[in-house]
Amino acid sequence: MTDVSNSSAHRLYSKYGFIPVILPQKIFKDRDMWLYRFSDETFIKEFLNTHPFTRYSISKRKVEYMDMKVYKIGWNDILSQNHLYLYFKGLPGQPTENSTMLRITGVKNTSEKSRISFKYS
Repeated sequence: MTDVSNSSAHRLYSKYGFIPVILPQKIFKDRDMWLYRFSDETFIKEFLNTHPFTRYSISKRKVEYMDMKVYKIGWNDILSQNHLYLYFKGLPGQPTENSTMLRITGVKNTSEKSRISFKYS
């Protein structure tokens, strides 16, 4: 997690492979965003290696996925139209007593090798 206005931290985190996952709806100074890093041994890296021309996207607001309100990130291959979406539960900013830490709660993949869609509870 980092402050949305801290560009030095953004450069540092992106250097080590972190990407934004949850952004605050209003980008103001002293607001936090969640960052996530995926290791090289994941299906995400496999998707990115087999689809070199992907476009990354992130939802600023929660979306509906399998009867849940979650945040969505995704990679779309501009050539094959295959995509990989990850769905996250959590809130922008520090967790409170009534909120949860950021976690992956669903995956949707439409590539030639596999077509999957599931959710975690």
